[in-house]
Amino acid sequence: MAKHTGRDAIWNIAIKMTLGNGESVKPASVASTVEVSEHTARDALNTMAEKDILKRDILEDDTVRYIADPDFETKLLERLVDERVVLSSSDY
Repeated sequence: MAKHTGRDAIWNIAIKMTLGNGESVKPASVASTVEVSEHTARDALNTMAEKDILKRDILEDDTVRYIADPDFETKLLERLVDERVVLSSSDY
């Protein structure tokens, strides 16, 4: 059985909060919720932003929050179609 890591928990809570509930998340709150360092939370959230799952948003007071990327579903569908084309063409 696979071991779930702190990063798995970060991804789970960030997806639930942003994509599921329409809320934003900040590294400090995610870190305290899943009991990881703020550095680890920030790194995982940045990775999610790089993968177009979340959008990094800098507030007026220079704090950073992460919100759902408004184009996430469209980008995901495009990736799935692209991958399906690649997979189906390599199968034959």
